[in-house]
Amino acid sequence: MTESVEQLHLLTLNVGLAQHHADWNWQGVSSPFTRLFLVTEGEAKIHLPSEVVTLRPGHAYMVPAYVPHSY
Repeated sequence: MTESVEQLHLLTLNVGLAQHHADWNWQGVSSPFTRLFLVTEGEAKIHLPSEVVTLRPGHAYMVPAYVPHSY
């Protein structure tokens, strides 16, 4: 079954833009909110409990609340 975006009941509390040039080195992040990343150029890696994911341009990535991760 495919769900539409309207069925997700998303609530945006804060929006920001961050531009990083190899200086993004956050360790042990565990936010009380979901984080959404949109990569516009370059790439990065996000370290999750079970895997390391390479973030690539043209893709959006979501890390659910309270999932420990590092960049």
